[in-house]
Amino acid sequence: MAGPPPAPSRATCSPGGVKVRRWRGEVTASLFLPAEPAAAPVLLDDPDALLAAALLASRGILSLVLKDGDPEAAAAQLEAVPGGAGVRMLGNVPVPPGVPGETNPAAWDALLADLGARPRQAAAGDGSA
Repeated sequence: MAGPPPAPSRATCSPGGVKVRRWRGEVTASLFLPAEPAAAPVLLDDPDALLAAALLASRGILSLVLKDGDPEAAAAQLEAVPGGAGVRMLGNVPVPPGVPGETNPAAWDALLADLGARPRQAAAGDGSA
């Protein structure tokens, strides 16, 4: 069984009250803490999913983006974080609407619904995440 999560090396705040903690050590990751948790946490095993994780956190999902290390160890450490019980591991997540790249608003909305996240307000032209 893994020990407690590593002490954060740096904390920043982003819009929507989301706090970011960087984990370094056996597991290198970024933890996105929502201002008001609404659903079970997720572990994103994709270092390029930082923006998606921040947007999920703004919708109430505690999100950990794994950069390096064992996903099982990261999940065990996330379980030790308040609100971290019941971790769901995700591989690729859809690109959120309104960000650069090929987006799929329907897939993003389906992910939010599946996770129990607060739904987004679809903007005219569907350009918001």
